[in-house]
Amino acid sequence: MRIFITTLVLFLCCIGAGTAQKTIALRARVIDADSATGLRFATIRLQGTTKGTFTDRQGYFLLRLAKGDYTITISMVGYSQKQLTLSLDRDTTLADIAMQPMELRTEEVVVTAKDPARALMEAVLATKERQRNAVNTYSYSLYSKFVFATDTLTSRRSDSKEDSTIFAILETFSKGYYSSPDRYFNQIIRRRQTANLTPQTNILVVGTNISAYEDKVAILGDELVTPFHPDALDLYTFTIEKTYRENKRLLVKVKAKANSSVRKMLEGTLLIEPDSAVPVSVRLTPTKAVQLPLDASLRFEQTFTKIGQYIMPEGLALEGSFSVNLLWLLNPRLDFSLENIASDYEINVPVDDELFEQRRVEVAPAADVYDTTFWRSNAVMPLKIEEEQAYTAIQTAQEVQDSVAAEGLINQIFAPVVRVLNSVGRRPFTGFEDIFRFNRVHGAYLGMGLRDTVFNSWEATIKSGYGISDQRWYGELGVRHFLDKIGKFSIGANGWRRLQRRDNPYIIPASGITFFSLLAKNDYGDYFYGDGGELFFEAGWGQLRFIRQNLSVRPTTLRFSLLSEYQTTAMRTTDFAFFGKNRSYRENPAIFDGTMRSIMVEANWNHSPFRRLSNFGVRMTGEYSDKNFLFSDYSFSQATLDIWLRTPTLPAWRLDLRIMAGASQGEVPPQRFFSFETALASTAAQGVFRSMAVKEFYGDNMIAIRADHSFGEVIPGILRIPNLASFGVEFIASGALGWSGFSEKTQLYTGTILPTTERSPDERFYGEAGIGFNRLLLLFRVDVSARFTQRSTPQIVFTLSAATF
Repeated sequence: MRIFITTLVLFLCCIGAGTAQKTIALRARVIDADSATGLRFATIRLQGTTKGTFTDRQGYFLLRLAKGDYTITISMVGYSQKQLTLSLDRDTTLADIAMQPMELRTEEVVVTAKDPARALMEAVLATKERQRNAVNTYSYSLYSKFVFATDTLTSRRSDSKEDSTIFAILETFSKGYYSSPDRYFNQIIRRRQTANLTPQTNILVVGTNISAYEDKVAILGDELVTPFHPDALDLYTFTIEKTYRENKRLLVKVKAKANSSVRKMLEGTLLIEPDSAVPVSVRLTPTKAVQLPLDASLRFEQTFTKIGQYIMPEGLALEGSFSVNLLWLLNPRLDFSLENIASDYEINVPVDDELFEQRRVEVAPAADVYDTTFWRSNAVMPLKIEEEQAYTAIQTAQEVQDSVAAEGLINQIFAPVVRVLNSVGRRPFTGFEDIFRFNRVHGAYLGMGLRDTVFNSWEATIKSGYGISDQRWYGELGVRHFLDKIGKFSIGANGWRRLQRRDNPYIIPASGITFFSLLAKNDYGDYFYGDGGELFFEAGWGQLRFIRQNLSVRPTTLRFSLLSEYQTTAMRTTDFAFFGKNRSYRENPAIFDGTMRSIMVEANWNHSPFRRLSNFGVRMTGEYSDKNFLFSDYSFSQATLDIWLRTPTLPAWRLDLRIMAGASQGEVPPQRFFSFETALASTAAQGVFRSMAVKEFYGDNMIAIRADHSFGEVIPGILRIPNLASFGVEFIASGALGWSGFSEKTQLYTGTILPTTERSPDERFYGEAGIGFNRLLLLFRVDVSARFTQRSTPQIVFTLSAATF
């Protein structure tokens, strides 16, 4: 069960943690004098120094000090400031420190012809716009703590009398940088985490420094409009609830209520300083239109600080909770809490542009070296007692497998397997598909792949394996030299003996082909043998985007390569599968054997073949082969174009459009034929034809257009599936058109007989339309599609795919 919970943790994203240190400890709790509830983000400062800390979500704080006399100032927005004079010579726990709420002053609101709340927010938005234009760069320090807790039954451990047990803690210290417009970079300086998590899981993926003062806040894949959006006066109804007087400082509490039931927004209360028209703090929750997984509750609380004339985020608390009803037998609960403290701001300072060419979050080489002095001297929000106890209990559970705290039998068996599978996805390994895969040509493949950096700016790759059915050795050797220190430009060479694919390998990757082939003889790929190599030059621009372990890409890339490869036909050599013994694999199509020498170019702009990077992306490829100039056995040229577009149509609606085209000239060999990408065994990737049979349409020229229009939740909050995944179901209308064909020159050259060549010209068009239900059980999409071409009556097909977000 802990593996299940850990999976949910990774879905919600993680961040860093540590152990406790002790010198002289001063502990206390700051509470509201009227309600006796703990006050979060109260500021604790040592008078005459910059040393201090903040209270946690229950109002507790901890300061580690040397022996001596101190004057401590406690301040909190909306409360009168307090000072304490203390003489410390040993660990001390003070009685609760009660803070008096500021005096309520309703008469401070001046009634005019204009709504006072609206007038105040107009001023706030104008101040924000001036700051946006004035702030070009800034840097800051960021402490982040992510704590996960669950019920005692699920965690199999009890640390307190309450039915809540911490099962994971992650902490990080990082240095952050910003450069307009919208460029961010954070380097993790130190990180620590409980023993049940690896350092690789401890990275700032929730956000480098989330701020409600921005136009939108990204949470769990959704962009939520904030009350500080430029159009906030139209999107929200603002009302003044209270005014406060703190000495000579006036504060106004404003309620922000979303006007739309379908737009994804944050609403709640804002504490505004009207004299300077800036926010002091916010308490927000998502509107009902926000589709939180598993009926999760979410609370967003943030405080702001003035740095000169500018307002910057200081303290952030993001808390949530959800439970999963598994067949009405188990009901595991997960509580999560993210706390950020940002400090040491420097505004409009020089920032190296090369920082923003790296991944948004990088880890310093020494980040995982545990340094007691660092964690002690930089304690911003020290661990609570129960968090310290959780570190010890989790360490015990990991080390003493026979103890009461040990994991269950199932986890003892499968947890090592999960750890091994995770490790082969990280360097120096190239992935599990290079250890084992299966298809109808080589059958089972067993091997190994390694890739790592050598000599600082050099990267080497080596792969080797054996195909059981075709009794053939495969291998690859590669070397890459980076021409700059951040890897934007590189040259290299690769040599190989491998099984190549002539279809798009990113639609159904090797892992998918392995699964469907072994399951029921559904092999999507078209293959041929390739023995050869390439020389290449690559260039990339823009901030690195994380794709998966071991893989990050730049949004804009350019690649030139010179290919020389001897290509031969690969035959089907196995008929093995666990099911479908009365079926046979599709025969692998033949190619024209020979030596392919060609010049190839690939360009991507805001595009990656692995996943969507932005709302608009373009990919173009080109290849030129010539018998005379390149001494190739083939003479042809070919180009492809792939365009992705996502655009909103109404506040909760969006259109996804994909256009793919390919054109050829000359005598194109079969190994360079295009084929439409389709569903396989009733499962489909994004952007493919859902009703078309596998490899039904070929050609040396083709074009395909697909449009998916999401209408969101028709009635937000109504059509949501309970228990396992209470999540909003989106309705999607889809349609796709395609055409493919062969030039007369290619037909005469190859004499190929394919379904496309046998059809009359007017039947080389393909069309389908359908309706989809997206985010079923959170993770899935189901489509009902109708094919209208090459059939006397529409053909209805059901397909399952991963949910689109």
